[in-house]
Amino acid sequence: MAKADKRTPDQQKQGAALREEGSKWLARVEAAGKLEKQWMDDAERAVKAYTGQTKSDDLSTSATLGNTYDFNILFANVETIVPAIINSPPAPDIRRRFADEDPAAKDVAELIERAIRTQVDDSKLQVELEGEAQDGFLAGRGIIRLRFKSDIVKDEATSDELERASDAAADGAPAEEPGSDETSGDAYGAASQPGAGPAERLANECIEFEAVSWRDYRHGPAKRWKDRPWDAFRFVVQREDEDAVFDAGLISIQTNDQEKKARGESGSDLTGWEIWDKSSRKVIFIDDNGVVLKKVDDPLGLTDFFCIPAPVQPIELTGRLMPVNPFSIYSKLADELDL
Repeated sequence: MAKADKRTPDQQKQGAALREEGSKWLARVEAAGKLEKQWMDDAERAVKAYTGQTKSDDLSTSATLGNTYDFNILFANVETIVPAIINSPPAPDIRRRFADEDPAAKDVAELIERAIRTQVDDSKLQVELEGEAQDGFLAGRGIIRLRFKSDIVKDEATSDELERASDAAADGAPAEEPGSDETSGDAYGAASQPGAGPAERLANECIEFEAVSWRDYRHGPAKRWKDRPWDAFRFVVQREDEDAVFDAGLISIQTNDQEKKARGESGSDLTGWEIWDKSSRKVIFIDDNGVVLKKVDDPLGLTDFFCIPAPVQPIELTGRLMPVNPFSIYSKLADELDL
């Protein structure tokens, strides 16, 4: 009878430790969700009222489904407030703090301002900010995150490299691959060997902005945003892309042969949490079964580590990070207005 697990004892031990770590993170995320359950329920009711599905006191049962507002004051309020708050993308204004006579500092300030302007002048930030504001004034919390994007390109061969390759071929010597160099490095800083192919480098580096649904965000316990220990974001990846997106070797040592077969035959998407752990300055991807899919060292290199600023919450209380759903405050008034 074939062994059900072909992993070595060391791999099984490492896999068990990773699965335990994944389970602990899932427990923390679940606890964070339970802590904010009341607000999430209020936010769901507000979304249904906003979209005309139900009234504020309607729980969408089969008996009450379709009992909607004739005069939807929530929709009117949100559609009035959001354009007033976000009516244009921010305009960068970078200058010397003390306006000293320093030409070099002036040039650097102008360079930074132009770089930021290039990041925000394509209207993409405007769209994401509107989404953040809508979530903030509809659900009670709006979130926008940063993502670093780049392309990995191969350096084109220079005329000197082509000439050297041609001379080497004429002399019968092995030709050095155009674009390769003993001192060149790939995208991860590893040195490229002569003849290993054109050197790779990062190009088109930019920061992209992405509004995150309030349903897909959790955070660690704290009384101030700057003190929270971790953030978590929900992700969904096609099962076919699992090996391309995540660390296949890391997944392999955590799963036995039966689990590997089940994962390969599964037709459902891969879902889980992307956790930003400030203490270790790592990003950890964990699926809903507690399997650690990938670990990434600090991808952005920001001082405060996290990829989001403090979320937008129209109603805030000192020492409390859980938001308040704005509509829950005046929902009874909305019912009275709907004559």
